[in-house]
Amino acid sequence: MAIILTFIFPVNLVNAENNIQPLKEENQLDNIPMGVIVNGRNVISSISVKAKEDGTKAINYDNWLLPLEPILQALKFTKQDLPDGKWQLRSSYLLVQVDPHKFINDPELGLAITPKQIEELLGIKSKFNLIEYAVEFELKNFDDNSEQYIETPVVLDGLPVIKSPRLNIANIEQKINLSGTGKGNLNSQGDLSVVGTIYKSSYYLKINQPDLTDSTSWKISEGQIFKPETYTDYIIGSQPTFWRNSENVTGDYWGVTTIFRDGFSPFLDKFGNGGSVNPQQRLQAAQIKYTISGRAEPGTLVRLVISERGDRFIAEKLIDNTGIYRFENIPYGGQLGNNYYIFKYPKGQLTATPIKERANIDVLPGELEVGTSSLIVSGGLRRLSNNDLWGNFGDVTGGIAYKKGIAEGFTLGLGVIYDQQWKASGDFIFQPKKIPLRVILSALYGDKLDLNSNVSLKLGNIFDFNYNSDRTNQRYQILLRPLRGVNIDANSDNLSSRIKLNWYITPELELFNNNESVKPSEFGVSWRFNKRNFSTSIRLSRDVENQWRYNLNQTIGKLQLTQNLDDLGWNNEVLYDLTGNDNGQTGHAILLKYNTREINKNNDNFAQLSWRYRSKNKDRDGAYKLEAELGYGTGSQGGGIIASIGTTIIPKLLLRARYEGASLTNADSSFRIEITSSVNTINGFSSGDRKGDALRQNGGILLKGAYPNIAQLKNSGFEPSEINSKDLFIINNRPLKSYQVDQAGDSLLVKLPPGKYRIDLDPAGYPTDFQPSFETAAIEVIPGTYTPVIAEFIPSYTVSGVVKDNQGNPVGGAKIEAITTGKPPVSSITNEGGVYYLERLQRGNYKLSISGEKSAPDHIIVDEKSPAFKELNLILK
Repeated sequence: MAIILTFIFPVNLVNAENNIQPLKEENQLDNIPMGVIVNGRNVISSISVKAKEDGTKAINYDNWLLPLEPILQALKFTKQDLPDGKWQLRSSYLLVQVDPHKFINDPELGLAITPKQIEELLGIKSKFNLIEYAVEFELKNFDDNSEQYIETPVVLDGLPVIKSPRLNIANIEQKINLSGTGKGNLNSQGDLSVVGTIYKSSYYLKINQPDLTDSTSWKISEGQIFKPETYTDYIIGSQPTFWRNSENVTGDYWGVTTIFRDGFSPFLDKFGNGGSVNPQQRLQAAQIKYTISGRAEPGTLVRLVISERGDRFIAEKLIDNTGIYRFENIPYGGQLGNNYYIFKYPKGQLTATPIKERANIDVLPGELEVGTSSLIVSGGLRRLSNNDLWGNFGDVTGGIAYKKGIAEGFTLGLGVIYDQQWKASGDFIFQPKKIPLRVILSALYGDKLDLNSNVSLKLGNIFDFNYNSDRTNQRYQILLRPLRGVNIDANSDNLSSRIKLNWYITPELELFNNNESVKPSEFGVSWRFNKRNFSTSIRLSRDVENQWRYNLNQTIGKLQLTQNLDDLGWNNEVLYDLTGNDNGQTGHAILLKYNTREINKNNDNFAQLSWRYRSKNKDRDGAYKLEAELGYGTGSQGGGIIASIGTTIIPKLLLRARYEGASLTNADSSFRIEITSSVNTINGFSSGDRKGDALRQNGGILLKGAYPNIAQLKNSGFEPSEINSKDLFIINNRPLKSYQVDQAGDSLLVKLPPGKYRIDLDPAGYPTDFQPSFETAAIEVIPGTYTPVIAEFIPSYTVSGVVKDNQGNPVGGAKIEAITTGKPPVSSITNEGGVYYLERLQRGNYKLSISGEKSAPDHIIVDEKSPAFKELNLILK
C-alpha cells in the first residue's frame, strides 16, 4: 500500500516552499469529480480534483489539489509567459506575477494549485460547498473600466487630397466705436482688419482709425505674411523681436524672420485659437518626452494615468524585487497635456483604493527635448514714428540665436543681437529630475548685463519658493502650508512687501490676516454657505486704522443681494429673477442699485432701478444673442434715463449701445455705440468670425453637405440640416465634438493648426438611399483660410434579382457586373440560389454581363424616376 501511495503522490507534492505539510495516511486525497462555483454561479459543472471529505465537512481543505488551468479560467485570469520564466496572471481585478515552479505537478491533474495558494497568491478565498458538492469562490464585484490609451495612427497615404485655396480674403472685420456727451462731443474711432491666404501663407493687415471721418489719420498698425512649415517658418512684416528690447529702444519692429526647428514641432492650439504670430512661440516645443521613475513595494501594480479619474492609463508595471518603476518616453504637452498621475495598487489588487501621486512636469518656456535644436535668424528696421499711413523707418536691427536640448531637463541657448549696439544673448533652462527645482535665465549683454530670471522650488505640498527678476524689478514669493488648512504667503517686489495668513477652520469658515509694508495691517473672516435655493458668501475685515471692508453675495430663491464696502465707497445691488433661469444671469430680471463714492472729499451717490433681459443663447464668441436694459437713475450729480442694448441677431453684425442720462460721478448725459461687422468670404460672404485674427497662424476646414435632390432627401426621413451634424464627420480618427466647431449657416467651421488631416464620413449619418461623393480624404489646412470640404450626397440605387440559365436553373457563384461610362463598375457574386445585389448604383445607362457573358436583359437605365430598390431577374445566354 505504501508503494502505491508513493507512486500516486510523488515527493514533489510535499512542497516545503508552499508550506504544504505531508499528509497523514488517513488524510490522503482522493480523485473526486467536483463543480466550481464563482459568486453563486456554477461556472464548471464537473472537474477532477484531489480532495477529502467525511460527508459533513472538508478534511485538510487548504491542501486540496485543484487543476490550475480550469481554475484560472473560472476566475477569469489570462496567463502571459515572461522572459524570466515567470507567469503574469491578469484579470479585471488583479495583476500578479507568479513562479510556476511553486505549483504542484500532479501526474493525474497536471499543474495543480491548492486553496491556500489561491488565497496567498491571488487573494481569493474559497470554501467547500457540501450541498452543491463544489469548490466555491467569492470574488469582489468589480469591473476595471479603465482602458489603456493608445493613439491611433493617422494614415494619409493613398488618399485623395483636397487642397486649400491659394489666394483669397478669408475674413474682413470693421470695428466702430462712437461716443459722446450731452455737450455735443463726438468721438469716432475704429479698426479695419483683413486676413487671408496667399500661396500657403497667411497675410494680415490692420488699419487703426483714430478718426473715422478723417482718412488721413488712418495708420497701418500691423502688416504681416506668415508661412509655417513642419520644421521651418517664415515671418515677413510687423512682428515682435525674439529678444528683449532695451530701455532706450523705441519703435515697433518690421523685418524678415526665418525659424529652423530640428526634431520638434511648435506648440499649437488644438482649437486653432491662434491670434498674432510671435517668433518665441514658434520656438516652443509642442511636446517633450520625459522618463518618470520611482519606488514602490514589490508586487504593487503601478499605473501611469492621464487624469486623476484614472479611467485612461498610458503604461503600467508590476513591481519586482528591485522596487523600482520606470516609464520612458512619456510625452508632456500636446494632446495629453501635463496632468499625469501615478496610481499604486497594493499587491496588484485593482479592487483596492490606489495611492495617488502627481507626476507633473511642466514644459518650461523655451525648453527643448534632448537632441533637438532651433535656429532663428531675423533682420529688419524699426518704425520710428507712425504719423501717417506707413510711418517712418530707420535703425537697422537683427539677430541670430541657437538653442539646443543638452540633456533631459537642460537646455542652453546662445545668440548675437544688433539693436543700436551689439549684444550677446544667452538662455539657461534647467529642470533636474530628482530635485523639484526650475530655473530659467535669459541674459543680454552689451554695455551692461540685462538678466531675466525665474527660479522656483517646490517641496511637496508644504513649501513653494518663486523668484523673478528683470531689469526693473525683483519679486519673490514663499508659500508655506505648515498645518492642514493653514496657508502663509510672503511676497515682495520693489514697491512693497506682503504677508498673508489664511486659516481655514472648516471648508466654509476662514480667518485671514493681510500685512503690507505700505498699507495698514488687516484682519478678517469669511464664511460660505450653499444650499438649494439659498447661498451666502460674506467677507468682513478691519485694518488697524479702523477702516472696514465688507463683501456680501447672497441668494434666497429668486432674490440676489450683492454688497461691497471699501475705503472708496459702498456698492449695493438687489436682483430679482423674473424668469428663474441661471440665478438671474439670463431671462428677465429687475435690478435695484445704490452706490456711493468718496474721492477728493467729494461724496457722490447714485440710485438706479432698471429692467434687464438676456437671451439664454450666446453666439460662438460668447456674446448674448440679445441683451437689453432700461431704467432710471438719480443721485447727487443728477438723474436721467439709463438704457442699453446688445445684439448679435443681425447677421454679420455685433451691436452694443448704451445711454446714461447721469452717472455716479458725472451730471452730463453720455452715450456709447460699438459696432463690429465681420464677413467670412469663404462661405459666400456669410456672417464672419469676430475673432478672425485667429486665422493669422491657423486655418481650418469648412464642412458642408450638398443635396441635388432635396425632395428625395426628405422622403428618406432626413432634413438637409441633419447632414451637417457633428456626428457625421470624423477628423484624424476623432469625432467633431472633440474640436471647436462653429455653425455658419448650413456649414460647419472647424479651426485647426496648419497641416494635413484625414477626414472620414460616418456611414451611420448617411440618409437612406444616398451616398456621399467621397468617404475619406486627406485635407490640406494652411493659415489664413478655411479649406472647403463639400460632401455631396447623391441618390443611390439597388438592383437585385435571380440569375438563371436557359433551363431555368439558378446560377450560383456568377459575377454580375454593371458598367457605365465615367464611373467605376459595380459587381456582385450570386449565392447558391442565384441571388445578386448591385448596390450603390448612380444614375446612368449600365451594360450588364454575367461572368463576362451576355445577359438578358443586357442593360438597365437608372434615372430620377427609378425606384431606390428595383427587382430584375437575369438570364445567362
